[in-house]
Amino acid sequence: MGELRRDVESKADERKATDAREYFAEMDVGDVDTDEIWADLLFEDGEPTEGQFPASGTDEKAGQVVTQGLCHRCEYFGDPPQLHCTHEGTEIRELVDMSHYRVTNCPMVDQDVEE
Repeated sequence: MGELRRDVESKADERKATDAREYFAEMDVGDVDTDEIWADLLFEDGEPTEGQFPASGTDEKAGQVVTQGLCHRCEYFGDPPQLHCTHEGTEIRELVDMSHYRVTNCPMVDQDVEE
């Protein structure tokens, strides 16, 4: 019975591996400079890239921290790939963490709420 079980599990694993390979195509991308990739990921060049915010000269506490869900449900939330608000005068200043944005002049946020 144990041998039958191993045989069935082996065939199931083989099918899973075969199925997953169907979704990928092997491509030659040339030489990859891993140091350059890490520099890009860590923004070591100092230049803002799409999705990254430039450092502002204003107080870091300016604006209000809101959940990304509030922004994502808002009619003014801009289309990807850029993170932006289309409401005039409103700005998404920074990505505080994976779930929160710091915004200024947002009509959807009660301006009387303290952070």
